[in-house]
Order: sequence, then structure tokens, then C-alpha cells
Amino acid sequence: MMRSSSSTSLAALAFAGVSAEKAVVITAPGLTLDISCPAKAHAFGLLKKPDGTPAGSGYQITATRLADDLLTARTAFSTVSDAGGIYHLIGDNGRYRLEVQPPAATGLPRKIVEMDLSASPVEYALPDIQMSPPLEVVGTVHGTPPGGVDGPIAGASVDFYALDATGLHAVYIGSGLTDAQGRYKAVLPDVPQPGAP
Repeated sequence: MMRSSSSTSLAALAFAGVSAEKAVVITAPGLTLDISCPAKAHAFGLLKKPDGTPAGSGYQITATRLADDLLTARTAFSTVSDAGGIYHLIGDNGRYRLEVQPPAATGLPRKIVEMDLSASPVEYALPDIQMSPPLEVVGTVHGTPPGGVDGPIAGASVDFYALDATGLHAVYIGSGLTDAQGRYKAVLPDVPQPGAP
């Protein structure tokens, strides 16, 4: 089995995608093997605030193609959302995990969804992504250093995970860093299923 792709120029990045799997039997030297690379997927989507209005500009999108039998994970080209909450993606065919990081000033948690991209030289619309309302979690981290006494721990990272739709894999949904008194604050998505669009 083999796949090929061309990525030697910006034009190739935008238009030449990963080929389909192809079984090949090598029977003699000088075998001619023609490979057809489809167009990359060109797509755009709309980000919405928890109230359903367009999210606005400055939302960072990271689109990572999930690994399959032949390819490891790879990242699609993506743009930051514009004033209307629109973002753009260019990537190979496949299933992607989209991570949306809102601007800090919004006070919103990050959002993670999965979507399929399909080859299309013409840009097409993806399902809307609605940001989750924020849930603020606060607490204090205590610990006992070697030879010391129990007390607050400064500079500790407290990470939060949720199970994905399958219930088998953990998905990072937020974190907080403790201050000098061991206190942290994390903003998490206030929804039953963080991975839902």
C-alpha cells in the first residue's frame, strides 16, 4: 500500500492532496506506476458564541487530521476567524479534530470538535461550531515536599480532561496554574459533552 502527495510549493499545498490507498505488486524492474492526487479540501465555517451570534475575530483554529493506517496526524492550513466569525481550512481528505481557542478577553473556554474534510477545489461550508458557555472552576493545591510540611503548592498546573463521544479517549478541555497561595482558576466548557459541535 502506498500514498503520495506533493508539497513543494504553495500551489501544491493548496491543490495537490493525498492520494487514495493503492495496492501494488512489484513484478519487474522499471515498473510504471501512475498515481492520481485529488484536490485538497477547501472549506470554511462559522464560529458562534454561546448565545448563537457570530463569534467575531481572533479565534485561533488548529485542525489536525487524525492518524489512519498509513499516515500519522498532520495539520491543515487554517486562518484565524474574521470579524464575522468565519474561518477557512485547506487540508487533505479525512477526519479532523478542530481545536478552537477563543481570545482571552472573551472569557470563553476552548472548544474541540471532530469533522470530515472532503476533496473540493471549490470552497464549501462546514457545520457551524457553537462555543460552549464558561464554567469557572477554582481550588487550591496542597502538598508535602520531601522533608517539609504540608502547604500550598505554587506554580502547579491543574489540567482537566473529558471523555470523547466514544467514552474511550480523554480530551483536554482546560487548565489553571496555581499562584503563590496554591490557588488556581480554570475556565471549562459548561456542557455535558465538550466535543459536540
